[in-house]
Amino acid sequence: MTGGPRILVVDDEPDSLLIARLALAEAGYETVLAADADRACHWLGGGGVDLVCLDAALVLGDGPLVLQAAADVSVPVLVVSAGPAPAGAAGYLPKPFTALDLVEAVGATLEDWSFLRSGVRHDLEEVRGRLSRGGRPHRPGPRE
Repeated sequence: MTGGPRILVVDDEPDSLLIARLALAEAGYETVLAADADRACHWLGGGGVDLVCLDAALVLGDGPLVLQAAADVSVPVLVVSAGPAPAGAAGYLPKPFTALDLVEAVGATLEDWSFLRSGVRHDLEEVRGRLSRGGRPHRPGPRE
């Protein structure tokens, strides 16, 4: 199944690429694969990528190149890692993870990124204050 958001999966392990492609395709995502930073940057330069799923092992080597290339074209990066997420990552998925965990993390990162890019921002405390008065829900009147 294709036609959904295009996910660029970057991993130097062929089995990991295959598993990610199968899981994401089953969930309706289109996938493109890159086994190294050069190929990933090529895909990013060509446009049409909605999210990068980057194995942290590359972050320790050529991963920063992929993070920068994605930032240059405003594409979010979901980092998968047994360690901490690097600066610049829009999402993080700790290892080990299941195929379902991957699909959920991709969906959540895309949703979060879409929300942030929409320009809609709210100060939650301000919203809570406007909507409650003395612990009771508040319904604004016609003049509020």
